[in-house]
Amino acid sequence: MKRQCFLLVFFISSIFISFAQNELSGYYYSKSGTYIEIKDNMFKLIMPNNAINGWYSNVMAEGIIKWVSTSFIELNTDKDFMIEAIKNIEISQLIDSVVADSIKVRFLIPYQRSKLKISISTNNFRTFELDYSDNNKELNIPSDVKSISFYISPDYIQAHTSDGLFYGTVGFDSMIEYQVENYANVLEIQIPSLNDSFFETYCIKGDYAQIVNDCIIWKGEVYKKSK
Repeated sequence: MKRQCFLLVFFISSIFISFAQNELSGYYYSKSGTYIEIKDNMFKLIMPNNAINGWYSNVMAEGIIKWVSTSFIELNTDKDFMIEAIKNIEISQLIDSVVADSIKVRFLIPYQRSKLKISISTNNFRTFELDYSDNNKELNIPSDVKSISFYISPDYIQAHTSDGLFYGTVGFDSMIEYQVENYANVLEIQIPSLNDSFFETYCIKGDYAQIVNDCIIWKGEVYKKSK
């Protein structure tokens, strides 16, 4: 009997979720112009790109929707772009006869929206700073350094809302201590994932949104379904 009740509840829940997903699918617009596109259990948060807001990409986030009750959904981005960026780092360790008594660290990053602040930490607890730009991509650190890690942040971030709130990423942490080979005096670090949209993209983990009739209320903003 208990098993039958459980199966019945599971069956009813499955029907509700399937029906709710179909009902939820569509386009939801806020007064600010930002909108949410939902198809089945997938969503995209879109902020139309124009000369006023200056966003590089109009898709601010995309991921998965999960119903947690009859009136609340949970939003999660389907990829951790920070982890993806770390996986895509390429480091070449080279020898340059011109470089003497030091190690040259050179960054190759596609980001061009503003300068980047790069902080390099070494195994001997020293920190070196680089204001990265097209004309300034490298710096020298002492030759006795055995490993490095680094943290990168944009010189300028643009708020996502008129209230000055920013939902993107304020910095990129390498999270790994990279060993310097004994023979190398040049480290060339390529981070292809740090493009112009990297820092402005939302990373959504376990955000809840309320469903009220044909509206989604999320982060204090109301998104109304388009007819």
